[in-house]
Amino acid sequence: RWSPDGLSLYFTNIVSLEAFAYENVYRYALPTRQTSPAFGPDAQPMDYSPVAFSADGQWLVVGIREITGSPARQMWLMHTDGSQRSQITQDPLVNASAFHWSPAGEQVVYQALALGSSNAVPQVMLWVRDNGEIRQLGEDATRPAWIP
Repeated sequence: RWSPDGLSLYFTNIVSLEAFAYENVYRYALPTRQTSPAFGPDAQPMDYSPVAFSADGQWLVVGIREITGSPARQMWLMHTDGSQRSQITQDPLVNASAFHWSPAGEQVVYQALALGSSNAVPQVMLWVRDNGEIRQLGEDATRPAWIP
């Protein structure tokens, strides 16, 4: 995804280690034509989803899974450099993905899917940044997005 200022492209790429593989987030800076780990070279290995930027470009949400933890990615809020991280979702059996900010940057819609059941159906969820409320908007639905 392009940063709101259009100067950086954020993307995921698989990193293969001897014991496991994971997706890391990288940043390609257009002015310098340099690619680097988006959250710093010393960041601990975590499995990331693609990022979603707030309209002001100061914040992003991303799905993160600890390599040795639950198979579900949780939604995290952080600055674009990876600082000031705050975990939003906390259910180790529900995967959060497909994040989209509202145009004003006050809410995020996303897809949630319970893991471990062949009967699970995806849900569209809404997170309200001001009060931390999370509520279900729809069931058996995927990939929510805001319409301008």
